[in-house]
Amino acid sequence: MPITPHRPFLSGVPAWGVFPARGRALLYDLPIVLGGLATLYALLTFARYGVGVANTQAEIQLSPAALPKYAVFSLIRIAIAYALSFGFTLIRLSNVASGFPAGPIA
Repeated sequence: MPITPHRPFLSGVPAWGVFPARGRALLYDLPIVLGGLATLYALLTFARYGVGVANTQAEIQLSPAALPKYAVFSLIRIAIAYALSFGFTLIRLSNVASGFPAGPIA
């Protein structure tokens, strides 16, 4: 009879039962962990600006070479507003489809 170590907290579980049966479990958890770390990094980065001196004077470049950069900034701002609006619409439509009343949001 082989000697097995005493494991009261794992009684009835084989020795390999404490590990995931598939090696791909890390692939499912890795994006969540990386997303959490990225969120923490973003919060710490933006918090750094909160304790600094506020710059109320914007530096606007008046050269024609700066126009494409400002156009890209405007397009990004428009795309973000569109994505937020579309996301809100999808959420509202799913609520209406699941049985919530379609009246005005108060």
